Amino acid sequence: MRYEIIGEATTATVDTHGAELVSLVDILGQEHLWCGDPSYWGRTAPVLFPVIGCLKDGKTRIGEKEYRIPKHGFARDEEFEVLYQKDNAICLSLKYNDRLLQMYPYRFELQVSYTVGANSVETKFTVLNLDDKDIFFTVGGHPAFRCPVSGEEPFESYAVTFEEEEDLFSPQLDENGIIQTGKTVKILDKSRSFGVKYALFENDALIFDHPRSKKVTLFSKLSGQGVELSFEGFSTLGIWTPAGKQAPFLCLEPWIGMADRDDETGAFEEKKDAVRLPVGKSFSCAYRMEII
Repeated sequence: MRYEIIGEATTATVDTHGAELVSLVDILGQEHLWCGDPSYWGRTAPVLFPVIGCLKDGKTRIGEKEYRIPKHGFARDEEFEVLYQKDNAICLSLKYNDRLLQMYPYRFELQVSYTVGANSVETKFTVLNLDDKDIFFTVGGHPAFRCPVSGEEPFESYAVTFEEEEDLFSPQLDENGIIQTGKTVKILDKSRSFGVKYALFENDALIFDHPRSKKVTLFSKLSGQGVELSFEGFSTLGIWTPAGKQAPFLCLEPWIGMADRDDETGAFEEKKDAVRLPVGKSFSCAYRMEII
């Protein structure tokens, strides 16, 4: 089921399937999120939990047992319950069940809330530990933005600009989506901006580990249209469009965690940047998308 939340100049639509943001429309009626056309990519802004990207050999070890968790986790394919809805906000919840415990043996609750501002929407993740032991997880967002927003301007007219000067490398991924240790490509050399090109994504996503910046903009050098993503509290930024499809969108993805590396042990609690959440505690993080 879909719910609409409305701000002063922005309207957002959220689907209970995956707690996914499926529309972000400005005061002029312009859509800014990707439409989810499955011929390119059939999603719009999936929630990533409890893993980001792929697991080495498709599995992980928790305690003494091995578990298989799908790429980007299971939350994006689950039906969420609406906890509350206001004019400009909504909160949805997913709790553990017997089926999910077969993939991820922790008793948890994941709450995803959306709040619409004047020209923005904030996405907040809250994880609650309902277990009798510490739990571990990674979490993130995967919003896809129309690129171009409108008109006939080319994809290559867009640029990604960081708030701080950056010296950034992106790791190379193997054919299974696993990070190859020691293999990187330099994207920014003491600068703030790079032009968007399809060739940048031939090896999958760009992954920036602990950038200095906590804000990044995607905008057209021709029209000035675009979005600003604020991701304070997240460790990693992924940037992606599907390889070989000339797709008219780009994803700006705030993550806590990332795909497995080829030298990882396979122990879930040893995953890079995994959150350790004590019994009875909760953890929250939020990112904001602002139309510019």
